[in-house]
Amino acid sequence: MAQRRRLAWSAAITAVLLAVAGVAVVAARRDDTEERAVQTPTSRVASTTSTTTTTTTPPTPETTVPEPAPMIAAPSAPIVEAAPVELGPPVHRVYTYSVIVDGAVNGSVNDLRSYAQSVWNDDRSWHAAGIDFVEVGGGGSFTLVLANPSEVPKYAPGTCDEEYSCTNGGYVVINDDRWVGGSGNWPGPLDQYRTMVLNHEVGHFLGRGHQYCAGGLAPVMQQQSIDMQGCAINPWPLAWELDSVR
Repeated sequence: MAQRRRLAWSAAITAVLLAVAGVAVVAARRDDTEERAVQTPTSRVASTTSTTTTTTTPPTPETTVPEPAPMIAAPSAPIVEAAPVELGPPVHRVYTYSVIVDGAVNGSVNDLRSYAQSVWNDDRSWHAAGIDFVEVGGGGSFTLVLANPSEVPKYAPGTCDEEYSCTNGGYVVINDDRWVGGSGNWPGPLDQYRTMVLNHEVGHFLGRGHQYCAGGLAPVMQQQSIDMQGCAINPWPLAWELDSVR
């Protein structure tokens, strides 16, 4: 009797367990169905989203900028270089002069004319002090005279003589003998002697008196035709002589 009861209880428990297991299986299937039902739209959305995000924008076509056309230089005018300009000292004074002959002479008055124009407007002469000398046909600030030695004394009796050249007032008188032969007291070439005489005599016209040797080059206003006084010959005014007539 007792054994039957145990078997009955055992069968009842087994039935209950089978029932519970069946319910669990059904519930599990239902949950799986619902899960799949829920997952399907999500999956579709995910697929749609994936499609959207992976769509690539077509590449922008490259724009080729054409290279600029080469510059063509306009034709330029030929370059003409200006000739160099020689600038002399500033002109502060202009003296005009005419040239004459007094008496019979051996020298060439044309040579005297050419020498005077060249020497007096040389930058080593009084021209360097700002003085221009211009020859004119007659008259002028002074007269340059090529004179026979015997005619020289009359331009300044007691001062001018037949031996040397002389200047007085508006007359610059060149002794023809000295012009042709120079002076025995001048230990240098004739052309430099002529240059010295022209600068010396016109220096008197500019108001300069005689100077004396102080060693070295002789002042142009020294009487180099008479005595060198130990100085070296010099046909041009020294710097301080130029300063004295500026």
